[in-house]
Amino acid sequence: NAAVAAQQAADAAWGKALSLGHGGSLVANGGFEADFTDWSNPGAATIVSAARAGAKAAEIADPAANWWPTSPATWVPASTGLSYYVECFMRRTACTDDLKEVGVLVQVRTTAGGTATHVAGRVKAVDLGSGWAQVAAIITPTTADVKEARFAPWVAAQSSTIIVDDVMA
Repeated sequence: NAAVAAQQAADAAWGKALSLGHGGSLVANGGFEADFTDWSNPGAATIVSAARAGAKAAEIADPAANWWPTSPATWVPASTGLSYYVECFMRRTACTDDLKEVGVLVQVRTTAGGTATHVAGRVKAVDLGSGWAQVAAIITPTTADVKEARFAPWVAAQSSTIIVDDVMA
């Protein structure tokens, strides 16, 4: 039946995600303990002490544009057809627009140098609440000829003040 087929597809995607098996996260400094070291494009984000774990986290206050700093700052080898489990923990301290979303993403680069961004695990910022919430997804980029990848939390423009911690892929 359809439910069994969907579960088998999810299990296969999870198996591909696990096949990366580097023994740890592909995200460098996912807890922001070294501020924005190993992250690119932090934009207007700041480092705060309101961490889920450790001493630091990243905070983005009502971003003017979609916000997604990527890690590692340098790309990691990847290939077409791989699935990636990406997660982070987020909480909201203010909500500007009830309809805006947050999530996680994989950005891939092709051998020709082009890039594509795949966002998943979307939830409304207002639904995060003031406690820590896990935001996660298995993402299988549909881009052909993938050469490299990097990972990020994602916050929609003008959504809220969001604190992010413990990013991993």
